[in-house]
Amino acid sequence: MAKLIWGDAAVYDLERIYDYIARDSHQYARHQVERIYRLQSAFYSSPNPAVISLNFPTFPTVK
Repeated sequence: MAKLIWGDAAVYDLERIYDYIARDSHQYARHQVERIYRLQSAFYSSPNPAVISLNFPTFPTVK
């Protein structure tokens, strides 16, 4: 199974995402960061990660 190692740039970007959303709501900022973690966990635990569907409310489904 593949292991994800978060690089410094990725951690920085995730912190900036949190900070941006937290301007309006710390609760929603935490929710979005947790959602990103869950998504990457699902991606790396899938037997065939290339077919995971990413469902974002404002974007078309990506396969």
